[in-house]
Amino acid sequence: MPSPIRYAELEKEFASVEAALSSAVPPPPEERKRLAARHVELRPVVERLHRRTAVVAAKAEAQALAAGPDPEIAALAREELASLDAELASLEAALRRDLLPKDPDSDKNVYLELRGGAGGDESALFAADLMRMYVRYAESRGWKASVVELSRTGLKGVKQGTLLVAGAGAYGWLKFEGGVHRVQRVPETE
Repeated sequence: MPSPIRYAELEKEFASVEAALSSAVPPPPEERKRLAARHVELRPVVERLHRRTAVVAAKAEAQALAAGPDPEIAALAREELASLDAELASLEAALRRDLLPKDPDSDKNVYLELRGGAGGDESALFAADLMRMYVRYAESRGWKASVVELSRTGLKGVKQGTLLVAGAGAYGWLKFEGGVHRVQRVPETE
């Protein structure tokens, strides 16, 4: 688990970024853009830190109640402790992920190229299915997917297609999508 000192540094940095963004004298446009990007990056981390602090306080209170004289309240407190332990473990795992170094290219846009391989019309139909899947996936993540190039076959298949996927984190999520995809099924062409 990262140290509380690191958590305090992040909270201090977030406060200074917020102060700079809301100051009476706005920073220059390039600096404001950099500060806004850092604010977006730090906000969920700091919210998790605040939630972690609240869970630790609730856990201490539940431990005190679990050791109390009333058996009913102690039983409820023990149940509460179990759920707080699970939530605390989940928060700490998320914080460890948040503190990993970020790929500087993660927020860049992606060109995604699809080609129907060996298999004729059936592979072209599968490539069309993949293209629709990637477009819908991009839309579900809030990205914009636009067709840059498209070469169709006679049965609504895709011989070759290129998508431009634009949005925050697009490259970070799609950078490992590569290689040959293979499907075996009863072909629509038969």
